[in-house]
Amino acid sequence: ENLISIDSTMPPKRRALTVSMRAGSVHKELAAKAARIEQLEDEAAKKDETIAELKGRALERELCAKVERISALEQELSMKERTIMMKDNELTMETNSFRGITAMKNQKIKNLERTVAAFQSINARPDSNVNESIEMRALFKEFSKIPADVRVYSGKKMAGGIEWYFYIMKVNTYLTVFLRSSSDALTHDSHSSLAMAKFRMISPCDGSGQHESCLGMNEYITNKPGHGKSQFMRIMAVMDPNNDYIKNDSIIVEVKVTLVASAN
Repeated sequence: ENLISIDSTMPPKRRALTVSMRAGSVHKELAAKAARIEQLEDEAAKKDETIAELKGRALERELCAKVERISALEQELSMKERTIMMKDNELTMETNSFRGITAMKNQKIKNLERTVAAFQSINARPDSNVNESIEMRALFKEFSKIPADVRVYSGKKMAGGIEWYFYIMKVNTYLTVFLRSSSDALTHDSHSSLAMAKFRMISPCDGSGQHESCLGMNEYITNKPGHGKSQFMRIMAVMDPNNDYIKNDSIIVEVKVTLVASAN
């Protein structure tokens, strides 16, 4: 009666009925509120689950993004490492090339110094002959049948009191030409000469010089290895009929020798 306002003047039976009706209504309302509370709790639990799931997915996406970024960084690092290795290899090759070029230049300088010294020594001798030139031509037949690494010699020609000749040889894919000097086989006299040479391929068709290569001043000692061009021409270029270097399987090679000084 304190919670539910009921007219105290109401007859007892009616008042009891009213109290019973209101109590039922209150019970229904409490039951509905309890059900609503339970529903809200379920919704809250589901929202919590949804939030947790969303957080999990967000963390998973973030983790996947970080893993992808790490993979991209690893690939970038790998590419940079390969680039560094390539640059290092290029630097090594350039260094080796520079060393090779430097060694060749140093060798050329030494050869030039020896040539100058030989020229001064020969030129100072009273029996030296100076400034004489010769031309030698040789016809080499059956060129295609010449075996590799076999020397085929030209005829000999006199200059500066000694004999000069040259030979050709097939070495790998190149035709080589070398100039040599020789002395009398009976007397075994030794001569030292300074000479320059020009090697030419002569066209068998018209006799013109189709290809030439010059050789600087060198010292030639009789009956010793001479000097020449180890890669004078490619054999395929010689054999090509369109280049006019060969006719009837024969080639003509010319060597012009300029003798600067020669002495015993």
